[in-house]
Amino acid sequence: MEERSIETMEISGRTLKELWIAAKWAKFLSIITIAMYFVMIIVTIFTGIMTALFASMIPFGGFILAIVYITFYSLTMLIPGILLYNFANNTQKAIVKNEDDLATTGIKRLRQLFQYSGILSIVSILLVGIIIVIAVVASIF
Repeated sequence: MEERSIETMEISGRTLKELWIAAKWAKFLSIITIAMYFVMIIVTIFTGIMTALFASMIPFGGFILAIVYITFYSLTMLIPGILLYNFANNTQKAIVKNEDDLATTGIKRLRQLFQYSGILSIVSILLVGIIIVIAVVASIF
């Protein structure tokens, strides 16, 4: 069997159809993710206001907590949602217009989404490990 270079690979009609379906689902999921992000931001702002009103003993406590939550939601929901939407949009345009550059951009966004999710997973595992170590050390003393 003869080896072919990755640069010369062609995509069949079946593969394009599967990619089109994947892009449609990706667009749906990205829109849901981004919409839920904005719902969570509204809930966070409301909660921050309520906390600030009822917890007068903690100056700026509700505001700071709201900023932390908004940052957390932005990192975990908004950025992946945007990357997923960009993948879906560019991939669908590439299939319709038969443009290689758009397909490359779409697949690049998918790669970035996977890289971002992997890095976020590693950071989360490290934070859990640090919390466990701190808890164990604190329980000793």
